[in-house]
Order: sequence, then C-alpha cells, then structure tokens
Amino acid sequence: MSGESLRQLEQKHETEKQKRAISFAAFISESALMELERRDMLTAAQFISVVGFNEDILTLKDERKGGRFFEVQIRNKKLRCITDKNSSDCAHVGFALALPEVRKVLSR
Repeated sequence: MSGESLRQLEQKHETEKQKRAISFAAFISESALMELERRDMLTAAQFISVVGFNEDILTLKDERKGGRFFEVQIRNKKLRCITDKNSSDCAHVGFALALPEVRKVLSR
C-alpha cells in the first residue's frame, strides 16, 4: 500500500471516529468487507432486470437463476424478497435499494 493510500485511510478513519468509537484495525476490516459486498452486488446486478413495479411489489428477473422472477415487497419502509424466503439481505433487495423509484417510495 502506498503512503498516500494509507494517509487517505487514516483521514477517513478520523472522520469515522468522530461519529463512533472504532479502532483503525476495525475500520479497515469493516471497509474491506463493505468493498467485497459492493463488488458482489455489482456483479449480481448485471444479471438482474426490472420487469414491473407497483406501489409495494417490485418484480425482477434474474438471469443467474435461469431467468426466474423474484418479487421484492416494500412494507413499513422495509424490503424483503418474497421469492428468496423473505430475505432482507439478498442480491434482489440490494438491487431494489439502488433504484430511484424504490428509494422514493421508502422516503414517503
């Protein structure tokens, strides 16, 4: 890691420390996990498309799963993937959270 990269991480850590008590090691571990999740989400997202959307149900098509359809429900400002055993942390929920129309419904 270059000296400049380390300085940037230290600056981000200082900013985060002002919000909550966190050691540098914990901050680095947390940042690495978030980056891995982000990369996984981006990889999955290229195979997911929106089929339809109404006020509380988003229908998605997932080519990774043989073109199956997945329904993500919006209820009480929370998302859950009905098709994925009511999961709230699957790729379909993550994809839905990135959509402006879903964020608009959640902000009401």
